[in-house]
Amino acid sequence: MKHLLIFSTALFLSFEGYSATENSKKSLAIPPTSNSSYSSTANVTYASEYMMDGFKLGGGAPVMELSLKIDTPSKRFSFMYWSALPINRDKKENDEHDLFVLYHQNFLNNSRYAFEFHSFYDYWFYPNSLPYKDNFGDTISDVHRHGSKVHAGISMFNLLPLSESVLIPSYNIYYWIYWAQDRRDLYQGGTHHEFLLKYTHWIPRIFSFFSEAYAGTSASLNYNDGAFGVRPGLSHSTASLLAEVKTSGASLVASVNQQWSYEPTVNPTNDFWTEISLLKEF
Repeated sequence: MKHLLIFSTALFLSFEGYSATENSKKSLAIPPTSNSSYSSTANVTYASEYMMDGFKLGGGAPVMELSLKIDTPSKRFSFMYWSALPINRDKKENDEHDLFVLYHQNFLNNSRYAFEFHSFYDYWFYPNSLPYKDNFGDTISDVHRHGSKVHAGISMFNLLPLSESVLIPSYNIYYWIYWAQDRRDLYQGGTHHEFLLKYTHWIPRIFSFFSEAYAGTSASLNYNDGAFGVRPGLSHSTASLLAEVKTSGASLVASVNQQWSYEPTVNPTNDFWTEISLLKEF
């Protein structure tokens, strides 16, 4: 399930032209640049909690998030594998795997009203999910939990210049396609709306072997219309601080993140978590 989301992301923020892309489930990181027709980016992330779309997944335990993204020659289409694996391997039922097809394109590049359209299709599944049981302990379904997610959004990357950079507003819509227990009478799909602001600024290099360095911040306000059986309404808001350094085709990214929850059926508590990521392009 994802982005930073994978736009998470990871979910990716491309700083060229101040272009913001929510293609990584989790990361705001800047992927290194490649001159080849095809390029791929591997990402290894440690997260102290797995938070996604307002939900605390995997019981709030630390996870490793692994991904591999392959860009096609057009650079507009990409394919990505993404996973979240609890570090405690006694909790394999929370293993999540995702398969993405991603697309993005810029419009009106020379205008203040230039924007990027970004979208993806995500098929997610839990291969080790536990069987559903009734109150007597009898198994009523052993179907592995799985579903789909469709995303579309726009980011205005020239609209709000600020201190030699740009404050980027984005609107993102995510639609889940999900039948609980694969039962036609238990459809729990729905929509998540996100209003997002991001700001990124280059910072002086601390060490000469860093080719680039930057710091960034983001904040979002989110509405869930009832997906997964939650009560519709304003669900949560988030704030993040992030820093990245790049060297020799690799990036190291660290972030601190806070979520304030307004709807207990989405998440009953406010949550703070940290992430650290290593990205390498091939």
